[in-house]
Order: sequence, then C-alpha cells, then structure tokens
Amino acid sequence: MLLMATIFLFGAKPVSDTGKVRYQIDSQSKLYLKGTTNVNEFSCDCTDRFQPQNIEVESQGGHSKFKNTGIRITVQNFNCRNRKIESDLQDAMKADKYPNISIDLAESWQDEKCLTGGCKDWFDVQTKVRITITNVTKTRSISAKAKVIGKNRFQLRGEESLNMSEFGIKPPHAMFGLIKVNDKITFHFDLIVQADENL
Repeated sequence: MLLMATIFLFGAKPVSDTGKVRYQIDSQSKLYLKGTTNVNEFSCDCTDRFQPQNIEVESQGGHSKFKNTGIRITVQNFNCRNRKIESDLQDAMKADKYPNISIDLAESWQDEKCLTGGCKDWFDVQTKVRITITNVTKTRSISAKAKVIGKNRFQLRGEESLNMSEFGIKPPHAMFGLIKVNDKITFHFDLIVQADENL
C-alpha cells in the first residue's frame, strides 16, 4: 500500500556517486488512505511517528539506487474516526499476524538540477518501490511531486491506488454483508523530509 511509502523523497537528495544519507520524516507530514463502500466513503490517518533512519545511496545523474530503505506502518495505528471501520480493516489485513505494512524504496528518477534548487516550483519524482502487506510483496512504480523547501529539506506529495485483493486481502463487510468495502483503496501522502549527507 504504498504508501506510502512512502517516503519516496529519499531519492530526491543530491548526493555524490555513493554515500549514506540520514533522513527524518517530519511530524507535520500527512499519510492517509481513502476507500469507499457501497454506501459511503471513509478516510484513515496514519498516526505513526517515524524515527530518523540511515540509508545507502548510489547515484548517477538524476537516477539513484537504494539499500536499507524501509518504512514500517503499523496497521493498528490508522485512525479512521470510526472504531468499526478500524477493527474491520485490522481484521482484513490480519494485523494480529502481520502488524506492519512495509514500503521499501529501490530506485528513483528526477531532474538532477531540481535537487540543488534549480527548480523554483514542484518537480516530478518517479520511484520504484516494494510494498508488502500480509506477507505479500508487490513492486510498484509511483509518481509524485516534490519541492525544495530548505537546505536538504523537501516536500513530497502524491497518491497511489491499489486493490486489496492483490495482497490476499478480502475487503471487509458489515451488517450481514449489506455494507461492503470496495476493493480499491488509495494512499495519499504529503511528506516533509529532512536529509543529511555523508554520515
């Protein structure tokens, strides 16, 4: 689910050919999912707070490859403002057995000049990520918009839709099957990321 991802601005850090980057996802960031049922819509906020993390980056121009990237989103930490929806999602995602959604960044592509402030507005970031839910992993290509907002500080916005059934999840239903959650859910992210180079 992407995520998230996640999350995906790791690649938007200007680094030398090979190096390590320490990044922090700011607490002002927003990550949430949206879905629909046959009668209404719902939205669930991720309430996780992410610790600083070190990753390895190999870059050439605007293309970067990554090692040791990973964001873990706790399924039970989604706030849907409806206890029934939260409980149903946790059950559907088998949170007791698989408590986390994992998003791992593999590669990214972006205009190199934008990473050093050469673009005054939003620029495109393309990423390849591995998303794992209920022990099922899928590789997805995700597009996002990024913006330099300070020294080594970026904002990243985007969304990604997926079908729960791709990950072996049976969409939940309630009231004896009268209310059914649709298969497609969309993850939205508006992230602020601080990155520091050459640790």
